[in-house]
Amino acid sequence: MMAVKMLSKLPAAQILLKQVADSQLMEGQSFHLVKLPEDGYASIDTYESLDDLIAAIRDALGQEVSLFPFMGNYMPITKGPNRYLMTPFGNLPLFVIPDAAEVDVETHGYVGPDPTTLDPPEAPKAPVEQPQPEEQVSQPSPEVAQLPPPAVAAAPDADDTPALPEA
Repeated sequence: MMAVKMLSKLPAAQILLKQVADSQLMEGQSFHLVKLPEDGYASIDTYESLDDLIAAIRDALGQEVSLFPFMGNYMPITKGPNRYLMTPFGNLPLFVIPDAAEVDVETHGYVGPDPTTLDPPEAPKAPVEQPQPEEQVSQPSPEVAQLPPPAVAAAPDADDTPALPEA
């Protein structure tokens, strides 16, 4: 009921103007509001009707923000590395596509990163010496004294051919 009272208070020209603006939207178009806050990142909000856009602008009045409303197609940019502008008629590249006569041919087939642009490897750091606790020398326990000495691996053949273990 309140909406009817509010509409009756609006001049007929305003009502007609809103209806004309809403009816002029073509397929895929909407109302948009770009917001640039004083201390943050820009954002864009999309609205299906002019009344929704007006309500959003009214909500932002008095805030430290710049507003840029418009009507039309929002054309997002794709993620990289090869970015495109997505238009209602198709995607347009945002990178330069050179003519075939202007490109260099890769003769060796390597397509990895350019080694001249890679960061050099870090030099090995000297180990930080930790103070070692003093060892206390004591007599070995009887169990340790009875253990056989550890087995020593046999030296490899002169031709470095692996040998099978002897059974």
